[in-house]
Amino acid sequence: MDGLQTIGVGLAIAVAGGLPTIWATKRWGTRRGKIQIHVSRTSLLLMSGTFRSDIEVRAAGHVLAEPTLYTIVITNTGPRDLASQHFDDGRPISAKVPGRVAAARWMSTGQSPTITGDDKTALISWTPALLPRKEFWKLHILVDLAEKATMEFTNPLIDFDVTYTGGGDTILGPGFEHG
Repeated sequence: MDGLQTIGVGLAIAVAGGLPTIWATKRWGTRRGKIQIHVSRTSLLLMSGTFRSDIEVRAAGHVLAEPTLYTIVITNTGPRDLASQHFDDGRPISAKVPGRVAAARWMSTGQSPTITGDDKTALISWTPALLPRKEFWKLHILVDLAEKATMEFTNPLIDFDVTYTGGGDTILGPGFEHG
């Protein structure tokens, strides 16, 4: 074998061995976690594009001007559990909600989120806790929307990829715009 043939054979062996190694590393080697945050929004008075004036929604004795039901589902879709150590410095996953939260219903096991705020904005915080793979946290909140509604999420997770999805009236992205 001359030098050119030796280089050709060496290159073929490198490619034949290198490509499967790269593919296997990407598939099984990194093991990054995956979280999906899904938000759906339902306006309780909006029918066919106009607000119904003959219906009234009350919560805790107050009439809600623009009652909207949000459902927030945080699902661990990845290959491993989300544990407390995956939260950067113990910071929570949080959602800034547009308006006053009139009612909330936690639909999952484990630690429920904390909800704080005023008449214009509420903050929902999921503190560091175990979310096993293929499990989810689900929260329904009844909100009296503010003028310009924007939902913003803060993601403090380490070594986890987060995707945002929405349905119904929801527009996709890390800041959900509603107008």
